Amino acid sequence: MKRLSRFKNLPISVLLVCLFALGIAGFSADTLRDGLQYRALVVGSDRDIDDNFNDMAQEGWYPRFVMKFEGDARLIFERPRDEDVRTYGLEYRAEVIGTAKEIDDTFNKMAGEGWIPRFVFRTGALNQNWRLILERDPQNDVTNLEYRALVIDRGREIDDKFNQLAADGWYPLFLVRGLSDDHRMLFARDKDDTERSMRFMAKTTRNIKNIDDLYNEHGEEGWEPMFLLQDETDVFRSLFQQHIGEEAIPVEFQARRIEEMNQIDDKFNQYGADGWYPMFVIQDIEESYEDYTDSEGEEGSRTVEDVRWRMLFGRDAE
Repeated sequence: MKRLSRFKNLPISVLLVCLFALGIAGFSADTLRDGLQYRALVVGSDRDIDDNFNDMAQEGWYPRFVMKFEGDARLIFERPRDEDVRTYGLEYRAEVIGTAKEIDDTFNKMAGEGWIPRFVFRTGALNQNWRLILERDPQNDVTNLEYRALVIDRGREIDDKFNQLAADGWYPLFLVRGLSDDHRMLFARDKDDTERSMRFMAKTTRNIKNIDDLYNEHGEEGWEPMFLLQDETDVFRSLFQQHIGEEAIPVEFQARRIEEMNQIDDKFNQYGADGWYPMFVIQDIEESYEDYTDSEGEEGSRTVEDVRWRMLFGRDAE
């Protein structure tokens, strides 16, 4: 995707913020043309995730997604096919906290040592704790970033809040999902450069199966999707970003359902061969009813959830 070259003029700390936020800016357009490859690992314990990250980093693999599925964590890694442009030796560590209110405090504390946030997810037997995965490049420490977490209400007026924060140089990294409505968005900025560089807008849809139509409509004007939220009325709200003061580059998107989780890296490699880049995962839950007979011989009906996954891919439309 040619639009990635836009990041070449950004300060290095802001470049890294964008890189870790989207997992997109880490490779140049030449790298994307040469091709990327993907690999999936399954781990049974959250405590093993950072160890797996460190092992894979020695071979140039970069973590893109952590997907919790049927009690396991599925880790999706990415690296360029060209060995000469791979990044080796990135370091990872995990921190566990008991409340989401400590998220930005923990990241700000670790920032002085060059640690940058990569993933945040619920952990523990009852999902009562938070596991923070941090990343550091020993060859290029960035220590001038600061973080803050903002509570959001299922995406209502989310673009207004983001644009207000963007005026002071804050950039949204990722969404930290709570168990109810206590969702938080983690923001970062370069303390030495708080100039605004992005604008945001939010759009809604009720049909998750046609969400790529919504993205393609706005992708023609250079709007890039960042996050997807679902509210209590089953409305899906997407947040888009666009660079300020630069020519809009059209991008196109497609959403594809992953039928079998054990085939996900094969699907990524298949679409990557055609220049499609995975942007984010969409969890698609389909509910149905089934009749059953309990242990006492009583018949009844119950709701069954079929958890499926849709992957959003994007590429330069030019």
